[in-house]
Amino acid sequence: MFLTYETKIEKQFGTLPEGYELITAGKLEPGDIRWNNYQDCWNLEAITDAEKHKIVIGDDITGFAGVCRRKEAK
Repeated sequence: MFLTYETKIEKQFGTLPEGYELITAGKLEPGDIRWNNYQDCWNLEAITDAEKHKIVIGDDITGFAGVCRRKEAK
């Protein structure tokens, strides 16, 4: 069963991989991690890769259930 929007956002923030941040705008890039809506978890086994995921790289982030990206060093 799909989580409500608020519950999903809470769970996404609560389970972000270390060193990653939630991305809400822009385009999907190699190295991004997508949310698995069916298992309600981050797809840690399928980090977006240029070759394997080239069909979705460059798509709007808003088209996905959730995306996180490694934080840039400041």
